[in-house]
Amino acid sequence: MGRDSKPIYGDDLLSVLTEALVNAYEDNYYRPIKKEELREVLQRNLDFYQQQGRRRAALHTEWKLADLLEGEKRLEFLRKVSKFYEELPENSETIARICALLRDKQLDEAVQLAKAGEQRYGKAAVGLHNFLADVEQPYIQVDWSSPELKTEGNAFYPGATYRALIRWKNMKSVKINFIRLKGVDASLNALRAYGVNPDMYIGKEALARLVSRAPHETALTLRKELPTLPAHRTTEDSIEFKMPAAGVYVAELWGNDRLMERELVLMSRGTLFELKTQTVKGKKTYVDVITGQPITDPQEIATVPDERKNTILVSATRAIIRPMQKRVVKSTPTARCTDPGSAWNLRRCSTRATATPTM
Repeated sequence: MGRDSKPIYGDDLLSVLTEALVNAYEDNYYRPIKKEELREVLQRNLDFYQQQGRRRAALHTEWKLADLLEGEKRLEFLRKVSKFYEELPENSETIARICALLRDKQLDEAVQLAKAGEQRYGKAAVGLHNFLADVEQPYIQVDWSSPELKTEGNAFYPGATYRALIRWKNMKSVKINFIRLKGVDASLNALRAYGVNPDMYIGKEALARLVSRAPHETALTLRKELPTLPAHRTTEDSIEFKMPAAGVYVAELWGNDRLMERELVLMSRGTLFELKTQTVKGKKTYVDVITGQPITDPQEIATVPDERKNTILVSATRAIIRPMQKRVVKSTPTARCTDPGSAWNLRRCSTRATATPTM
């Protein structure tokens, strides 16, 4: 029975045997026992403890009975239990169980119950304190792959107007910095000079090293003050802006003036286009992904990410092919090797829909 045995059950044999039955039911492999059989045992135990006036043991038995119920039945059962044993400090655990059941669909009520229980039971309400700390944990996420965000290939289109969705909880402000890394092109080979291997995962420490060591400038700063809301409530909003010039950037996400996340992002308007017809044998050129116009500036070509340099084949029988008519594989603008747990939804592994940037 562990630490509950003596103070709650008085080390009685009944509680020891009952615990063995509960474990057998939960295991249900070595010593199968039916739910109704266990329920009958627990109900007899409950009657015994109530007759003896051992309310702490009775409350713990009520929890075991509640575990045999599901959905609304469990919730209603625990509500009755919480009222019947409200004088016991351990009853805060009953309320914590109710709050856990209400969390997904009735969070406002759950928070109200938790705060009232925490006030009533004080230091004994550990479960309620942990529940409130969890649901009020500050949180922010920027989602670049919203339906409003349209892009071709694996980079943002410079100068295009984008709208990013912001999802937050218990935050007062959000700030986004786009820091351009000077002398770094889309190959990312220049990162090696700062101790960063572009072929490996570029994580938090590597990005901090880049910002501290590599020549850079802050090309764009976005800031939005967020409305005051209940600390447990998750809310959505959006922020609209124009992307800076082509290049390689470190994007920073700040919440409540505290750095939350960094990601490596690319800005480029180019893609590799290869024309194959009956008369033309694989002529390659870089073109603008929106207009289809050729790009000849070597510095701008250097901003084209590898994901857009995969051969784009256009096989046609007609004499004229307009590059702007070619549809390339779509993907969310992303960092190199980003963390799946990131606060940015800005990654290669995103499955959300994307399309062409609005100018």
